[in-house]
Amino acid sequence: VGCGGVAAVAGVVLASGERVLADAVVLAAGHSARELYQELLRCGATLAPKDFAVGFRIEHPQGVVDAAQYGEELAVEHCKSGGRGRLPPASYRLAANVATGASSSASSSSGSSISSSSSRDVPALAISRLRTAFQFVGDTGQWNRSVCIFCGLFSPRVQPYDYDRLFVNVRPSNNLGAVDKAKSILRTHKWHDAADQAVYHEVTAWLDKVEPRLQDNARYRECRAEWWKRRQRA
Repeated sequence: VGCGGVAAVAGVVLASGERVLADAVVLAAGHSARELYQELLRCGATLAPKDFAVGFRIEHPQGVVDAAQYGEELAVEHCKSGGRGRLPPASYRLAANVATGASSSASSSSGSSISSSSSRDVPALAISRLRTAFQFVGDTGQWNRSVCIFCGLFSPRVQPYDYDRLFVNVRPSNNLGAVDKAKSILRTHKWHDAADQAVYHEVTAWLDKVEPRLQDNARYRECRAEWWKRRQRA
C-alpha cells in the first residue's frame, strides 16, 4: 500500500529486506488489530465489514465449571464463601474451526459475555478485572518471578511444588533471541500496541505490589532460592 500516492497493493517487504511482488496480499492481523486497520485506512485502502455474522451463547452453572477446573473441594468452598474462596471463579472458552469466517464469544468468570470485537472498552475492562476479579496474575515475560509469587500465595494441595517443572517456560517469550527479533521488527515498523502495553503494565504493577508482602513467606523464599540455584548453573 503506497501512502501519499495511489493506494494499491504491489507486494510485501520482508523483515530481511526482500521484496515479494504480488497483486493480492493476505493480512493475518489477528485479534485487536484496530491500529493496523486505521493505518490501512489512512493509506487509502478500502475497508468493508463481513457480509454477516452468526453467533451463539452457551451457559453452564458456575459450580459445574469450578468443579471441572478446581475439583469438588474447592468448588464447594467457592460456593459457600459466596465467590470469595482461595481461587477466583473458574472460566472456560469454547472454540471451533469452521470452513468460513466466524465470530466467537468467551464466558467470563462472572458469567457475563465478552465478545471478540476490537472495542476500545476492552483494555479498560481487562484492567478493571485484573484489579478486582483475580487472586493471582502472572506474566510469561517474568515467568520465574510469577512462579515464586504464586508459590508464596498458594500452598500445594497434595505434594511439594516441583520446581523442575514450574520453572519450565514453554512460551515463546522464553526464547530471548525470538523476543529481541520481534522487538526489532516492531521498532523498525514503528508498531506500538498501546492497549497491550497498558495491560502488561497493570500486571507488572500488581506483581510489584504483592511481592514485598511475601519476603518472609517460607514457600516464596524457598522458590527464590531454587531459582537462584538454576541461574548459577545456567
